[in-house]
Amino acid sequence: MSSALCSPSARLLLLALVVVAAEGPEQRLVFPSARLLLLALVVAAEGPVTTVSTAVVVPLLPEQSRTKKEETATQRNTIIILGKFLGAGAAFPDLLTGGLGQHEEVWWTALSLALSQPVPQVQEAAVVALTAALPALSNHRLSAAATTLTSALLDSQRQEKLKSSIVNCLAALGRLHPSAILDHVLSHLLVEMERAISFWDVCDNDQWVKEVQVLDTLAVLTLAHSQVSQVLPLLWDRTKASLAKKPGEIERAIHFLSCVRKILVNTLEEPECREYIINEWCGIKQTMALAVSTIWECQDTAKLPSVMAELSAILPGVASHCQRSLLLTLLFTGLIGNEDSPRAEYMVYMTEGVLMGARSLPESAAGILGQLRKVVWGPELEEKSEGAREGKQEVRRVAAILHASVINKLPKGVSLTKSLEETWSDVMRELEAGVSKGKHRWALTIATWTCKALILRGAEEWKQWCIRMQELLSDPLIGMEAAHNFGTIVKDHNYALTSHTHANIRGSLKVWLAPWWNYSALLTNDIKTKSCALVAIASLLPWLTHIVLNAHIQKFLPVLLQGLNTSDFSKIGEASINMERHDARCGSETRLSTLTTLASLLKQNASPAERHTSTLISFLMPLTTYHPLTVGVKALECLAALVTLPVSVILPYRNEDKREVSRKEGIKFRASAKTRYGVQCAFEEHVQKVGVHVCICVCACA
Repeated sequence: MSSALCSPSARLLLLALVVVAAEGPEQRLVFPSARLLLLALVVAAEGPVTTVSTAVVVPLLPEQSRTKKEETATQRNTIIILGKFLGAGAAFPDLLTGGLGQHEEVWWTALSLALSQPVPQVQEAAVVALTAALPALSNHRLSAAATTLTSALLDSQRQEKLKSSIVNCLAALGRLHPSAILDHVLSHLLVEMERAISFWDVCDNDQWVKEVQVLDTLAVLTLAHSQVSQVLPLLWDRTKASLAKKPGEIERAIHFLSCVRKILVNTLEEPECREYIINEWCGIKQTMALAVSTIWECQDTAKLPSVMAELSAILPGVASHCQRSLLLTLLFTGLIGNEDSPRAEYMVYMTEGVLMGARSLPESAAGILGQLRKVVWGPELEEKSEGAREGKQEVRRVAAILHASVINKLPKGVSLTKSLEETWSDVMRELEAGVSKGKHRWALTIATWTCKALILRGAEEWKQWCIRMQELLSDPLIGMEAAHNFGTIVKDHNYALTSHTHANIRGSLKVWLAPWWNYSALLTNDIKTKSCALVAIASLLPWLTHIVLNAHIQKFLPVLLQGLNTSDFSKIGEASINMERHDARCGSETRLSTLTTLASLLKQNASPAERHTSTLISFLMPLTTYHPLTVGVKALECLAALVTLPVSVILPYRNEDKREVSRKEGIKFRASAKTRYGVQCAFEEHVQKVGVHVCICVCACA
């Protein structure tokens, strides 16, 4: 069919049909015949018939639009076909200086009038037609079109659908004539943005929506070097000013950063723009400096994560084009920051962004990991200021978390294996270097977070690292801390290794331990190692799902019963005279952790405890008067959960004088609480009720 349309006779016939239909009373054939003629022009070569067709139809369609302006559908179709004719004719250079150029004033006037029509359908048709006709416009007309479209874009009465079409048209115009966008569009948009900043009111929703629309338009239209060099510094200055002002301005800063991010995504692949952004504007230094100043100075802590998330999204683009040495220097200068203000947890966003951008840099991950480990176990803290000491400890803790974030992101293969080997080698070196508890503690922190990162990503090495963590339970300096750190491995963190910070999550922290835990540490004759193992298990169990707990409860109950054995831990108390205060409390910590977990298990399902009833009751009853009071309360909760067992199970522990036993046990517990605390307990009434209930149901069950 296309070859038939290309013949001169066919095109002349279609041209005659268009002219006759346009001049006659019947209009239904105008648009079908015009479209066929347009198709013929698109597929045809340049020649006399093409020139004649364009010279006849182009002036005819504007006249048709003017005479039929009362008919919306007719005017809309006419304008759209006019734009397509102009676009098709622009493919032939002779037509631009010939028929199209001679009638430019006529068809430009028709398009301008259609754009100013009050009918939305005609306005939309005019924008569509103008977008198609842009190649046929001279630079003078393109500048005029940019001005007209910008006025329509800033008109608050225009519909959102129309504004979206206008932005697309301006983007196409910018690719043809960038200076027209710079001189006639961006300048007006920037003035509008400055006006919005000057008169901004958080309660003025219309003004706020308009400002967001202006920023979105800037992000789409800023494409060339001349545009980027003017818009980007201004947006960045406004971002910094908004972050430095009152907290209500933070939302505006987030929108500015979002606009900057979109501009960078659109322009970094263009060589001239990339040269300006990386070298002239110094994008990596600008971004890192703003991130650091925001971390230490931002007053609105509720919105700070959103700001850091935007900066983290900007970092990959600029980081991927900078030198590795500069990247590491800026990262760790920012990481140390203001050591008197421990807010370093937000550095995780910076590291995420830098790492995403540094993937293309040689050995970037290894360099980042090595530097982070140096930060974690740097020189011993000798600061006299408590604030400075706490600040450095916070920086070290966060460096360990950032180290885990990098491990979590490394691609599987040689780089991951090598990094893990180097990490464990450094951990062991610090553990064997001396007797400094501080060195041991930070080595443990690195090991804990590395283990968590490996479990989350589902790496094969996680079991090996968990075994190493279990081996640390026998360390005389950090055994109890290692036990508590098993809880850190399982429970969710508020910002680290989460989907919000783009962590590589494939494994489940909630199910990995139950079928795997090695119970050999519980069989040792070393009471302290056994207590650490019990605390480790008790630290884990509260974070496991009930499905996992119920599936492995027969394994857990004997372990928990060992944690209730008061005779074992009395030995610890006797042997702890020369130990540090933290380790001397390990017996109480073990009991409390064990009772908390046991209460949770029994409340969920007490039936597996039937075979251990005698041991449970014999251990729990003395603990109801144990110091501290929290241990006694948890023991009572466990006993209360046991009353759901069948009567035949509890029957051997009955006492004929129910009221006497209940009264004595309740009075004994209340007296014990008053004696130890010397004041009326805030929850004494609750404790007494629980105690009496347990004694009636358990000790006096008939």
